[in-house]
Amino acid sequence: MSRRWVGALTLFLVLTTGLLAQDQPFRIKVDVALVTIDAIVKDNSGHVVPDLAQTEFQIYDDGRPQEIAYFATSETPRSILLLFDLSGSTNQQRPFMVQACNSFLGLMRPFDRVAIASFAGSFQMLMNWRAMVEGKPKDVTMPAVQFSSNVYPSIETAIEHFKNEKGRKGMVVMTDGRDTSFFNAVQASQSFPAPEADKGFQKFLQIVKRAGIPLYFIAINTDRNHESFGFEDMEYTTIAGKLGKPSGEKYLVAVRSRMESLAEATGGRIL
Repeated sequence: MSRRWVGALTLFLVLTTGLLAQDQPFRIKVDVALVTIDAIVKDNSGHVVPDLAQTEFQIYDDGRPQEIAYFATSETPRSILLLFDLSGSTNQQRPFMVQACNSFLGLMRPFDRVAIASFAGSFQMLMNWRAMVEGKPKDVTMPAVQFSSNVYPSIETAIEHFKNEKGRKGMVVMTDGRDTSFFNAVQASQSFPAPEADKGFQKFLQIVKRAGIPLYFIAINTDRNHESFGFEDMEYTTIAGKLGKPSGEKYLVAVRSRMESLAEATGGRIL
């Protein structure tokens, strides 16, 4: 079985990395319907052992056997949708996003399927589903910048485009996570509710969990690299101007924490 496909992203995307204390055990806690575990099985000579059956595997968590709900070999096609945030706050990151897209597509297998979409004020499908083996590469033109960002509605719309796709699925979202509705709500309430206390966000979280499609966020312009933006940050400046600089930082943290919650809940990852 192949290594986790999204691991290839780390060749060129490590944007929100944190540090773990070396004297603490590394633990991952998730609350998802399905957790993907990939494995490569070799014999004593180092040769890969193919054609293994599900009955030949057992998975334990803290000593307790776990149910294997789905089993497939590495030849299972993957359907991956790349979703780009093209709002004004990500405009300076367009060259990076295009380069990342090209690098990622170069790592897809011939029988995998891919689609490309963008969002800002509205969702737009830039390339419908196609197998990587189909003809020549297709040029994708990015739409003009829009000064609005409907992050959550666009992710929900993108999920609907998976309904006819088979095999393993995943969505890679390149965004700063700054949903316009959340930005307006923060200004109105002058507060930064945690994701678990945000009723609107929790409702959306349940939608993506039921969909069963892992979300992989490439988080740009977050609080972890804020000083390196090199351009005026409208949302941060607005919040900081009204509520003080510490509040501007709290806003960026609140945005990132919501992306982390979505990644964890769906079995994905945030970089």
